[in-house]
Amino acid sequence: MGVKIVSLADLNFDKEKTISKTKNFLENDFPDIMNYSGLPVTYLSSPILDPTGVHGGGNVNHQPDQFLKAIEQQDKYDAIVKDCENATRAVVEAMNSCPDTERDPYRKILIRRYVKNDFTQWIYNDMNYSPRTYGRKRDEALYIFAQHLERYRKKYNAGRLIPVLMVHG
Repeated sequence: MGVKIVSLADLNFDKEKTISKTKNFLENDFPDIMNYSGLPVTYLSSPILDPTGVHGGGNVNHQPDQFLKAIEQQDKYDAIVKDCENATRAVVEAMNSCPDTERDPYRKILIRRYVKNDFTQWIYNDMNYSPRTYGRKRDEALYIFAQHLERYRKKYNAGRLIPVLMVHG
């Protein structure tokens, strides 16, 4: 028995499908994840205030049950917010790990487009790119980001909200 050496070519990723899946995630899912991660906990549900603590018929005080339900809902919301915070950290760290040189300004493109939500035309004008060159660079940035993201998905345990973006061919 010997050790089989695996080359990156053996992994056989579909670049076009990976770019499409990554773009879809960043444009459709990530804005919601980012929004939830930045929201303060605003869900404050208090028991219905009734001077006697009694609702409707009977002499049963339902306030403790309502309060426990409110706490359970708050715990679920807190868990969602925490998951969104972790997912946002994973995405932003993956973006920040991408090259950002004059020739390959991938980090700049990703942050401006998908975090700051700048208009595409503003970005390519500021970078002195034609729309076609910008589109090519953006696609390269998306592919490299997808490669980097897997490490950060694991680091932040964000697999529930962030899918694997690399598509095998």
